[in-house]
Amino acid sequence: MNDTKTTTEDLGRNVADYVETFYQLSVVKLVQKSTTIVAFAVTMFFICLVSMFVIFFSAFATAIWLGTLLNSKIAGYLIVAAFFLLILIVIILFRKRILFPFIRNLMVRKIYE
Repeated sequence: MNDTKTTTEDLGRNVADYVETFYQLSVVKLVQKSTTIVAFAVTMFFICLVSMFVIFFSAFATAIWLGTLLNSKIAGYLIVAAFFLLILIVIILFRKRILFPFIRNLMVRKIYE
């Protein structure tokens, strides 16, 4: 009888240790996933920021170059603006079919990585 009581107490402690270890492992995995996602988000933010500056200055230079070729600075700026308007319209039209699934899949891959 005493042997059964000891075995039951050992089993109870082992289950409690298992649950505690499982909880700690879950917390560690959650922290690891969170830091991976935050690091990815920060990296993407800086990549987008630098890309924005590259696009801005490239567009500015292209507008000046086109304005010089056409002997009209206004025409150069309007052509570059029309190009960006065309890109904006394409992005708006295809956002649900291409952009949203791409972003969603990217985030899911980062979560399960």
